[in-house]
Amino acid sequence: MSNKTFSIDTKISALKYLEEGRYSVREICRMFNVNVRNLYEWRAKYQFGGTNALLRPAKNKIYPEELKRNAIEDYLTENYSKHELMVKYGISGQTVFNRWLKKYNSHSELKDSNQRMTQTMTKGRKTTLEERIEIVKTCLKNEKDYKKT
Repeated sequence: MSNKTFSIDTKISALKYLEEGRYSVREICRMFNVNVRNLYEWRAKYQFGGTNALLRPAKNKIYPEELKRNAIEDYLTENYSKHELMVKYGISGQTVFNRWLKKYNSHSELKDSNQRMTQTMTKGRKTTLEERIEIVKTCLKNEKDYKKT
């Protein structure tokens, strides 16, 4: 399926059909051109927060490290499905949770979500001290951002 944005009316209609049980999940997915995972995510979000939870947020949601850890531990106890965890913890999507799980399983550190994430280069050519000094001078002289430069 494409990375398509669905209107709130489309989501509610699909969920109504799902609730009524007149159509199979596969038929609903075909009617609305949505995959099963998205349909179940919509249902989980709707159960958690109603219609407002189905709206696409203007910015990324911030999750504390403790919430991430609790959600993962609940999942590992096998008492909750991913959809149930989305409802319980208000997680925006299964993809978000899968990223946390991957980090946890690779023994990487789970951190609080940061509202202002910055990306820095992880690979680059080696620079000499003189080159770095020259770069800093150029940035200061032209009022440019060091990281961007």
